[in-house]
Amino acid sequence: MLAAMAYKFKLILNDDERQKLSFILGSLRFLYNSALAEREGAYRQMLLHGHITNKYLSVKLSGDEKALALEINSAYKVDRFSQDAEFRIKELKKNPHLSLISFLGDIPSGPAQQKLADLDKAFGKFFAKTGGYPHFKSKSSKDDSMRFSDPRQFIVVPTTNTRTTRNGIVRVKGCGVADLPKIGKLRFLQTRVMEFSKLNSITISQEGKDYFISINVESEKNLPKAENQHDVLGIDRNGNGDATLALSSGKLIAGPYDQLVCLEDRIAVLQARMRNKKKGSVNYKKSISKINKLHTKKTRTLRDWQQKTTTMIAKSHSIVALEKLHIKGMTASAKGTVDEPGRNTAAKSGLNKLLLRFGHGEIARQLHYKVSWRKGHVVLVNAHYTSQTCSVCGERHNTVRIGREFECHNCGICLDADLNASENIKQRAERFLAGQDNLLPGESAELLASVCDTYVASKLKRGSRNQLRAEKRKLLVSSKPDAA
Repeated sequence: MLAAMAYKFKLILNDDERQKLSFILGSLRFLYNSALAEREGAYRQMLLHGHITNKYLSVKLSGDEKALALEINSAYKVDRFSQDAEFRIKELKKNPHLSLISFLGDIPSGPAQQKLADLDKAFGKFFAKTGGYPHFKSKSSKDDSMRFSDPRQFIVVPTTNTRTTRNGIVRVKGCGVADLPKIGKLRFLQTRVMEFSKLNSITISQEGKDYFISINVESEKNLPKAENQHDVLGIDRNGNGDATLALSSGKLIAGPYDQLVCLEDRIAVLQARMRNKKKGSVNYKKSISKINKLHTKKTRTLRDWQQKTTTMIAKSHSIVALEKLHIKGMTASAKGTVDEPGRNTAAKSGLNKLLLRFGHGEIARQLHYKVSWRKGHVVLVNAHYTSQTCSVCGERHNTVRIGREFECHNCGICLDADLNASENIKQRAERFLAGQDNLLPGESAELLASVCDTYVASKLKRGSRNQLRAEKRKLLVSSKPDAA
């Protein structure tokens, strides 16, 4: 199966290369902000002449920004919002009157064109009401990057220095080289064997003080299938530190709660100290550097746990069931408005922080492509009442939670509440695969047809549904904690 994937490695840079990348990223950020200011200037002109009645402006332009927008407008006429990025960059480079942006001749044209194309895409999403209004980028932006989208503009030479361990694992020792226009050859610390049939793009990003290269390729994925091909694995996602993911197999996976909380506390202390320092001073900049370093460590800690956990799940089961969660709506602010202020805003803010801490949306995204690489599929089920329904008798209750335990007043079973929810998710996915439940919005019937056929065939071989339900009930009863 041909799949799109990316290899991300750390760049090994000297001082000159680091300074060059910092200059190019700053120039691209300046170009993006200038183009956005120009768009807002053109928008105001259209408002002034009565061509547009709705106002969608993020900030008011200062005098310098207006002068820069007028200078950029003098290079070419702005008659529409979406224009050809390549033509615009070439016209800007040829114009001798643009003294403020003479640096355009020193940066690669590919990333500059991509910045303008990204701005066009952002405005397209905004007017289609699928995204917010584009904002100006600052030096502290987390998405500071450059992208080379034309494979003819760069060359990637992976290292061939490898060795095989006793367990048959291939280890890489050495550095690869990427040759980029107007930047030169950059070495990257290659930690994996690169196997691909086609190069798509290269992205250079900055995380803290380190620079990384992401090589987007198309590769033939021939990974072995998961260990369990027929049983469905239900996963309940929550914000508990000791049970971040509850699997229907009876396993509770803990997230890096202690590490993340420790880093958040240290960040809060440094931010409190930074408020007492003079803005722009040497000590102020040192505090910012320390805070950014801790933020980077926090991001990498969470990313490492997400990657390892999703890989483990994809290797174990080929059919994974998740709740279809609307995370944006679940974590919406409860502060309300001036006329109608919200209630319990502090409690809601703490709950939102718990839900967002482990990145459940990113976990679902990684599971989708990792399971598909192994010829499996992720099934999304309805999330309503999964934590209030008994997984053994199917009775639904409103107030049955006693701490971490779920107790059913109908059948009397008592088990872990998260495991009970994961079992309900699994049962809903089984009913859907057996053709008893309808398809949820966003799922493709064509993609799930083969999965449903395989699942039904495997269940017919194993026995009737009543036998399966009896086995399931015995398993849950046996996992009930002792009375002591």
